[in-house]
Amino acid sequence: MLEVGRYPRAVTLLTAAISRGEHLPQAYKLRGLAYERMGVPAKAIKDFSDYIARKPADPQGYILRGDAQNFNLEHEAALKDYTRALELSPRSAEALLGRGLAHAGLERYDEALRDYRAALAVNPNNAETLASMGRAYMLAGRKAEAEQSFQKALQIEANSASKKQVREWLEELRTAATAGEQPSADPARGGAPQQPSRLW
Repeated sequence: MLEVGRYPRAVTLLTAAISRGEHLPQAYKLRGLAYERMGVPAKAIKDFSDYIARKPADPQGYILRGDAQNFNLEHEAALKDYTRALELSPRSAEALLGRGLAHAGLERYDEALRDYRAALAVNPNNAETLASMGRAYMLAGRKAEAEQSFQKALQIEANSASKKQVREWLEELRTAATAGEQPSADPARGGAPQQPSRLW
């Protein structure tokens, strides 16, 4: 139901199911995901909140709402949700990555790097975490560590769009180093995801 290009139809079907009182927790979660993929994070956040109200012990609800809040540049709120998810599931690499992205969005790079390291301890071959770590190192002025993280991410990343983003960051890093400049955080990105797939 949530294939690319079918999100508006999914929203219609899920809204009808919710209005009939059918499969409420899952319907809210799926509709939230559809809204997020459509680039409507405020509606996604509301649906994830409704899911959490019905399934407060499921860490995935807090992770999903945190992702939508990061996408909506609500990083402080996202931090709280990822932290709650980690209380429920302390070794969640997803929650650690999301919380790292929220810290990076607030330009707290040391905290972001701490979360990325913890996420890699759980899942060492996650290209998104490695790329996010590279970006945090880059913005913190730690160029050698940034390049190393980007190179590792490129070795294991399969998605061509994600690889393109990492290559752009690597080029930005090298250009800034050659010019003797510090790469700057794009204010529109804030170090956090600008598409619903977390980093990209």
